[in-house]
Amino acid sequence: MNERREIIENERYIDCSYSSSKTGERTATASIVGKICFIFRIDERCIKYILHQSIENNAVFVFYEIWKDEESINIHIQKDHYKQFLGNTEDLIESRQTHRLHEIN
Repeated sequence: MNERREIIENERYIDCSYSSSKTGERTATASIVGKICFIFRIDERCIKYILHQSIENNAVFVFYEIWKDEESINIHIQKDHYKQFLGNTEDLIESRQTHRLHEIN
């Protein structure tokens, strides 16, 4: 995927993350992730930032993000508010998975 990313210039950068809150921590997690989305969305490099919650398991949150380019997501994850978000949810999250994607159609 990195080779493809280097070949295609000006392609939007898509990031999809799955976070599962620990048992009993769903409400606290939902509160934090709901509040931080506003800050992420106002980043001028962010094209779209959507937070989803699983219907089958309401402890699972899915973040679907579209960024201007790879540099934009790399700048985003270095910002203090992103690092603070990770720190604030560290004890609440059981597992976290992130997938970097590209559109195929």
